[in-house]
Amino acid sequence: MTVLSVACDSRPYVFLGLIAAIFIGYEVPYASTTLIIALIIQMTLSLDGMSFKGSDFKEYKNEMIWCLVASFIVNMGITLATGYFFKDDLGLWYGWVMLAIAPCAISTVTAAIYMNGDMKMSVLGLVMVYIVSIALTPILSHIMIGDAVNPLEILKYILLFIIVPFALTIPLRRLHLKRTPKVIGINAMMFCMVFMGLGSRHDYLWEHVDSSLFLVIACIVRICIIGTLLIVIMRKVKVKRENAVIYSTMMYWKNSSMMASMCMALLGATYPEASLPCVISLVVEAAWFSILTKLMSKIWPEEKPVATSTAS
Repeated sequence: MTVLSVACDSRPYVFLGLIAAIFIGYEVPYASTTLIIALIIQMTLSLDGMSFKGSDFKEYKNEMIWCLVASFIVNMGITLATGYFFKDDLGLWYGWVMLAIAPCAISTVTAAIYMNGDMKMSVLGLVMVYIVSIALTPILSHIMIGDAVNPLEILKYILLFIIVPFALTIPLRRLHLKRTPKVIGINAMMFCMVFMGLGSRHDYLWEHVDSSLFLVIACIVRICIIGTLLIVIMRKVKVKRENAVIYSTMMYWKNSSMMASMCMALLGATYPEASLPCVISLVVEAAWFSILTKLMSKIWPEEKPVATSTAS
């Protein structure tokens, strides 16, 4: 194993961020701001290189609809169901609701690369999900948690996290970055987000070990167990594998870092623990992704093309 291969592997970054957050902490007054900056950098690097044509929207119309169903119905329903056990703790419940209404992560496109999914479909599906989330996420927050968070504030942050990264990709293209530096940059921002997000709630983690462990268990159930079950079901009902790769990640992978920063900025003063479901989800999602990219070949191996022979 070379130094470069380790640098391109997300697992060491997640592990180091987790250890630093638990044992060192990140108790600074501007934690939400630094988390927002790290997320915008990561999203910009992830978006760099994405391309599509206008005609692609018509070709992939049905697939984009299913991406919306996967992200906003299946994913949101599963997240709310697993988070319902924390309903008596208002701060944690608000955090779960914020997590549930979040769009899927931009890294679903990365999943398509690693697991040989339909790349164009992943890009178009992601674009559609984020366009819809601009209107839908503030509406859902108002329906589910009322005045706890101002919907206009959520709209402001959603626009910030969508428009700014897309705009920054325009000058970034001039650098013609190769895949390796982009992957290292994305991983470095992952370390920052895990460290800053979890570390900012360092005291709560140690004071409420039981609640923290229950949050981890709930996230493992939502992401790992139910996520695997959904993949098996899609294989049974004969969904195209290259499409199922996209649907499956959209069914469990939330933009947890986006919602963690929102919780810290909008709920941090009254409910400081609200960001924990999002931050712990971020850690479990990142760990599970590194496992799933290897496990997918066993759960659902790609079909090898049948060799044909010609008569001499």
